[in-house]
Amino acid sequence: MSAGTGYVGTALSMLNNLPKFTLCGWVKRGSSHSTNGGIFGQNDLLEVGESAANLAAYVGVTGTTVSTPYTMPNDTWAFVCVTGDGTTDTLYVNGLPVSSAVAP
Repeated sequence: MSAGTGYVGTALSMLNNLPKFTLCGWVKRGSSHSTNGGIFGQNDLLEVGESAANLAAYVGVTGTTVSTPYTMPNDTWAFVCVTGDGTTDTLYVNGLPVSSAVAP
């Protein structure tokens, strides 16, 4: 882990072309917000991040974006998950489904 950024990385492409998946992580956003940035996942393949004022998950294998307004308070931890079952991609915040999209 990078001490300066908290970034953890691997050279492995573990999420390539998986239509069925679960990806979860803890998120704590400060008062400075990104307008378009990844928080966790595999870049441009299966990624949870911010897009404008939304929390969004991009699922590259289906080309689906699942998003919801970012309503979690600043400086508060939230548990965020995105799942795919091959048909529907669903975004969860603190265990509750907040948005879903049918994969094309």
